[in-house]
Amino acid sequence: MYDAAVKEQEAYLARFAPEERDRWAAIMPQLKSGRLDQEEQEALIWDNIITQRTMLGDQDCIFCNHSCEDEETGDVIEHMAKEHGFFI
Repeated sequence: MYDAAVKEQEAYLARFAPEERDRWAAIMPQLKSGRLDQEEQEALIWDNIITQRTMLGDQDCIFCNHSCEDEETGDVIEHMAKEHGFFI
């Protein structure tokens, strides 16, 4: 029989990028165990997920791999507006 909790966890993990799914799957049992308080849960997520992410620079597009390294700050905003429909 297919466990509803397993189905729920798979649906939750499907929202993450493939490179993060394994990390989330590894810590999920600890998060669901009920043995960690909120501070411990946040530390577990920070140590295993957040610190592993690549940080974007000021000139990096948040939607694609485009970077405006040698250009003015507004150029990345213009790129995101033109290419992705982003507006502030």
